[in-house]
Amino acid sequence: MRLGGFGPVGEAELERLRVAAPTYDHVGSTLRSQPVPGVNRHEQRLAVGRGRADLEAARLALRAWAPQRALGATVSPAGVTPDLDATVVLGIGVGPARVRFANRIVVVIDEPDRHGYAYGTLPGHPERGEESFVVGVDRDGTVWATIRTDSEPAGPLGALAPVLRPVQRAAIGRYLSAVARAVRSGRGSPPRSG
Repeated sequence: MRLGGFGPVGEAELERLRVAAPTYDHVGSTLRSQPVPGVNRHEQRLAVGRGRADLEAARLALRAWAPQRALGATVSPAGVTPDLDATVVLGIGVGPARVRFANRIVVVIDEPDRHGYAYGTLPGHPERGEESFVVGVDRDGTVWATIRTDSEPAGPLGALAPVLRPVQRAAIGRYLSAVARAVRSGRGSPPRSG
């Protein structure tokens, strides 16, 4: 299944993706502390605020796809939310250089002190694996955003893995910055690294 191209994702394409199985066998791995043997793990964390109001702002940022939109991604279908089993296609690029990344929400976290989701790759995605977006509050009131990936290149991109890993790390940094911006909008406090 080819997902390149420009424009919105068609309904027939979405239907094929909705019934497709994830392209990896370690569903939920990004929420476990131990990485999957043989799979590339990357994680970054950023303190984005303090207290319950900031946790709620961070949760809302994740629900509105703020991290993905910070990369200039389009989110299809229109109005999709990160709910369990939802299929989402992210489009990045311009014109013929646009690439689509199909994912399924495989885990949702909705706890008093922690919120987020993980999505896994579907056929046509240039990687195999999972990415999680989680926000939580520590006992001291610090609100953290954590992005974790367990992935490996799929298909012809395997040869580009050494080039793609730094790109992925930069993207994760932008994801975290987007959550921090959403939280501090209106209160002006800078994020801390950690």
